[in-house]
Amino acid sequence: MTAAKQPRRQTTIRIVSDHESSSEWERLTATMPRTVLVVVGTRPEVIKLAPVVRALESDETLKVELCVVGQQGEILEQALEEWELVPDHRVEIPAHDRRLAAVLGAMLPQLADVIAAARPQIVLVEGDTTTNLGAALAAFYAGVPVGHVEAGLRSGDVRQPFPEEMHRVLVDRLAAVHYAPTVLARQNLIDENHRNPADVLVVGNTVVDALLMTLRETQARTTPIAGAWRTLLVTAHRRENFGEGIASICAAIRRLSAERDDLRVVFVLHTNPQAFLPVRALLGDLDNVELIPAQPYRAFVRLLAQADVILTDSGGIQEEAPYLGKPVIVTRSVTERPEASQAGTASVIGTDTETIVNAVNSVLDDSILRSAMSRRIAPFGDGHAALRIHRDVAERLSATSRVTPVTGAPRSDPEADEAERPSPQVLGAEMAS
Repeated sequence: MTAAKQPRRQTTIRIVSDHESSSEWERLTATMPRTVLVVVGTRPEVIKLAPVVRALESDETLKVELCVVGQQGEILEQALEEWELVPDHRVEIPAHDRRLAAVLGAMLPQLADVIAAARPQIVLVEGDTTTNLGAALAAFYAGVPVGHVEAGLRSGDVRQPFPEEMHRVLVDRLAAVHYAPTVLARQNLIDENHRNPADVLVVGNTVVDALLMTLRETQARTTPIAGAWRTLLVTAHRRENFGEGIASICAAIRRLSAERDDLRVVFVLHTNPQAFLPVRALLGDLDNVELIPAQPYRAFVRLLAQADVILTDSGGIQEEAPYLGKPVIVTRSVTERPEASQAGTASVIGTDTETIVNAVNSVLDDSILRSAMSRRIAPFGDGHAALRIHRDVAERLSATSRVTPVTGAPRSDPEADEAERPSPQVLGAEMAS
């Protein structure tokens, strides 16, 4: 026997208009913090994104989550502690295999899990590291927009710096929003036909923000210490300089230390054995060459501030030194940061021993050249890059504005959007002494 069928209840279906649906969504999301996932994996990324994290965390409408990828070890943890950054997520990289492909392959699945758990509205990455590429790729796979801090830098040679030049090109292709540090960097992106000029913003370089914060907190002197000694500050760690390049740099330092009784060399060693072991072997017996381990950022800024001349293959130091009025001799054949050399405060010379010796001697002995290279200029920003990034992110994540991933269509009125952006930092602006 079967039960008698009951009559169905009549249900009224009302079609909700697009306006009603949009209004309801805005009402629900107006009080919900939007999540920004910031990913770092190296010491420079921590330094350059710490001001951005601080700016974002000051906004109650934003929820900031920090993901730390273990691309570097002790110096990464040291930087996190120094900037008082506490990770919400960690991605571990096996220590037994540090090949680039292995490191990238190890982080991608874990980053995918972090993004799935955090459910961010945007992922912020910085620079050109393997972590940067991995996070941008994982976010792209998840359909989450990427904001690239320090976008648009180009050397024009995919082998220099290696692999960073290609990393940066790829991340710029994956990113939805590009925070370029300079007008030149923005123009590089425009020339590459990025989809919407309104999403390529000149904000300055956040390393200037970090530098100014540090100078205020430490009150570091920006002039060399008076005395008989002239201080040459040296760093060398670029992958393309491993082997012959570092050997040539050390040969130049050995000659300078023998020929000049007024020179004191401070060589800050990188943690990579391929960078520091040759230096120890080639320079460890010299009395006027001090080999010291990688320094916390505040201590390193003091070294920068007290140096007479800087010899380096570092990208970050090329950005910091002009603000401090320090002549920079760059031991690379090309640079993705040409603004300082174009302004006359840096010289890009490569790693030839004779060329390095002549360049250092010229800066130390030629007062006119030294004066020209010691001008305090701000080609990489004014110290307000983090504030501009915060404002742009907050605007894009507001209830009436959404960030469009790279697969989406560009906004309809890029000129109007561009007019609302912060005005770009004027390159080469002289800083007050």
